[in-house]
Amino acid sequence: MVEITKIKVQGLYGLHDYEIPFNAHENIKIIHAPNGYGKTTLLKLISDIIHCRLFEISIIPFDYFSIEFDHYLIIQVIKESHMKANKEEAIIKYVVHKGNDLKEYKIAYDLNGGTVVDSKLPIQYIEDNLPFLKRIAQTAWYDTKRNEKVSYDEIVQGYGEQLFLDDELKRVLTEIRQAMSVHFIHANRLVDPQNLSEERIIGRRKTAIPSVLVYSKELADRIDKILAHSAELAQELDRTFPARLIAEITKQEPDVDINLETINDQLKALEKRRLKLEEIGLLSAGALKEIDNLIEIDMNTLKVLRLYIKDSQLKLDVFNEIETKMNLMREIINKRFNYKKMQFNRQKGFVFELPNHNMLSPDKLSSGEQNELILIFELLFKSHANSLILIDEPEISLHIAWQQQFLEDMQAISDLTDVKIIIATHSPDIINGRWDLTTGLEEC
Repeated sequence: MVEITKIKVQGLYGLHDYEIPFNAHENIKIIHAPNGYGKTTLLKLISDIIHCRLFEISIIPFDYFSIEFDHYLIIQVIKESHMKANKEEAIIKYVVHKGNDLKEYKIAYDLNGGTVVDSKLPIQYIEDNLPFLKRIAQTAWYDTKRNEKVSYDEIVQGYGEQLFLDDELKRVLTEIRQAMSVHFIHANRLVDPQNLSEERIIGRRKTAIPSVLVYSKELADRIDKILAHSAELAQELDRTFPARLIAEITKQEPDVDINLETINDQLKALEKRRLKLEEIGLLSAGALKEIDNLIEIDMNTLKVLRLYIKDSQLKLDVFNEIETKMNLMREIINKRFNYKKMQFNRQKGFVFELPNHNMLSPDKLSSGEQNELILIFELLFKSHANSLILIDEPEISLHIAWQQQFLEDMQAISDLTDVKIIIATHSPDIINGRWDLTTGLEEC
């Protein structure tokens, strides 16, 4: 696990030098400034440098960028130019500091597609190193991993690390991403970018899929996977139940932790747990079977019930993580949306109930509601523990009251998922008095 402690940039757009510290005791950092100061670019560079997107790094004007982490780890990226054979050669230099050790990695870049393909990066080199690309034109490929048509520049942008990087630098950056994955939530988030890629493949105009529908389907798929995992576990427990039951009943050691009152309490708690999972849509609703207090029961029957309770708890524990996230998502959304209640559906993911009990598809929500829904979904379901989440302009389409509640929502999500969040914003309402979390670029 690593955490960012500071970022520095020099010569951003040839104008700006910034140094931004991060508080180790806070999970949220806010960067604010008027338009033109490079807030979005700073977030983008953090992501691009850690993922080594060479094409993106090359086209953003800056001289120096460093990301300092705890544990004495620093990644620096420096842009240099050198004359080689009477021609200026551009260099991206990664410098990695680990404690007292320092290593430099130089990457020559001339990312004009035609030039590099013709003189520096043979087509055969691309195909030898990226066999999942199938060439369909002189400088165009079909990416079988992403199911899309890609140009040379897109290959460099998406797979530059595999084509250009020293193996040791690859390993260093991979280790950083494994310890701290980075997820960038863009300002333009209402349309799913995967569908835009598909439009390039099929070569015809197609209506883009709203992100809320993509994410609703993704949640339904996640629920399906959890249910499949629960079914596999149930099958395994059922198969071994007879042998475990015989071992439980025939063991000679005295049972001091089993009694009628405890079994009664555990059975009632189990039923309440099932009802909560039914309410959120993770289990199908069944007929409620009242559990009468057990009276006059022998020890062997108590052992059978104890084993049944233990197996049932294991089956239901599979739902713990997704249930917690779904509950928090529903709690936040239902506090924000007027006249609509979020409901979960195993086939559709999430839908919204209107006062007349009709159901509303998420793509029929307002743009502000869709923005809020996308942000919450991405934070809860598309990031992992110890992730760094970069959020660009969360205030887009949000009512002032929602903006003022935004940090409260982010803190609740961060506490649950253990993520760090960096926010770039224009809005004082997003900050909502928490100036201690902010750095103003115009003041750097």
